[in-house]
Amino acid sequence: MSILFSGVAQDHELMDSLRKVIPTRKDDDSMKVLQMNSLAFEYSYIDLDSGKRIAEKALELAEATNFKRGKAGIYNTIGTIYHDQANFQKAVECFTIARKFSEQGTYKSMKHMSAVIYANLANTYESMG
Repeated sequence: MSILFSGVAQDHELMDSLRKVIPTRKDDDSMKVLQMNSLAFEYSYIDLDSGKRIAEKALELAEATNFKRGKAGIYNTIGTIYHDQANFQKAVECFTIARKFSEQGTYKSMKHMSAVIYANLANTYESMG
């Protein structure tokens, strides 16, 4: 069973577009965090380590601005990368952190994100046996 995430896998046009737009955004721009997270997820299909490095940079920006929705998404992305690396314990840790951030928001998108994170946790526990 595969990890769930709302996005299109390995969409090179999206990756090219994100690589062009991200540098034009200010570091305190929440859209930059979300776009970096999307880029990290897409990169993880090509190279898990590159995806993780991009996600970690996005997390630094989200931490600096206390952008909870961004942190929830980034921890979810990092969790999927750990899952794909078969580091299930670290994946569970990331999904648990992501869940806590997603449950703090009131946006409809946060509720959807919580559902995705719970599904990722379930898939990870299934992978652990």
